[in-house]
Amino acid sequence: MEYYNLPKECIEFLETNQDKVIDLVNDSLEVEKVLFNSVDELTRDFQIIDTHEYHLNYGEFEKDPGIQYQIPCVNLIKKDVEENYDSDGLFVWLQDLNCFGSFDIDHCIGYLFKYTSWADIERNLGNIINTQWDPETTKNILFKPWEDQGLKFVFEQYIKKSNA
Repeated sequence: MEYYNLPKECIEFLETNQDKVIDLVNDSLEVEKVLFNSVDELTRDFQIIDTHEYHLNYGEFEKDPGIQYQIPCVNLIKKDVEENYDSDGLFVWLQDLNCFGSFDIDHCIGYLFKYTSWADIERNLGNIINTQWDPETTKNILFKPWEDQGLKFVFEQYIKKSNA
């Protein structure tokens, strides 16, 4: 069984909450109820980071090169129970970085929870899962794979190559 080096506490959470709807207990959130993947359903996929979106939203990349990174990760959420949003990227495990994250798949922007313990994630799960709408509510890092953010990882290997 492949658990992608997930922390033991996260594996236990997934096993304990298999097939259970998790009510995030806050009616001001975009995503209020989720169903997590079971440990047997975990698969490695990727999320896109697009520098064009960082240019539009954060003023990064003045010349706007539009570079895309395909970042490997494991989606932990199976679905938004109320089906308002696609669950892809809402809450992921980035095995290469040994941390959790959240990706806005519409704007190709990511947030990392590099310095957040599993206990803190569980206590603040609603805000963690909704980080893309309100990043100020969580202790996160705006993910910029082109910068040294103390992650000790080279992301050039994840730059999406053009098919042209």
